Amino acid sequence: MEIRRLDASCADALAPLAAAFRATLCSLSGFSSQGDVNMAKEELLEYFQAGYPIYAAEESDTFVGYVVCRTQDGLVWVEQLYVDPA
Repeated sequence: MEIRRLDASCADALAPLAAAFRATLCSLSGFSSQGDVNMAKEELLEYFQAGYPIYAAEESDTFVGYVVCRTQDGLVWVEQLYVDPA
């Protein structure tokens, strides 16, 4: 497994995992959702454009988890953290 910092060129590959994150959040609120890969990609691109560091765990050329961070006033905030349950 490799952990690496991503850039916007990885948005397509990471989008399915980000969509799964959103679907999981919906399920915790009692709603059913498949997650929208296109919306997830747009959200990721917004994070990249804003300069948020995004790191992902990659196994066999597949992203299996990721974290979106925000730095502000010397602090690091986790905006999203998700690991594929499989």
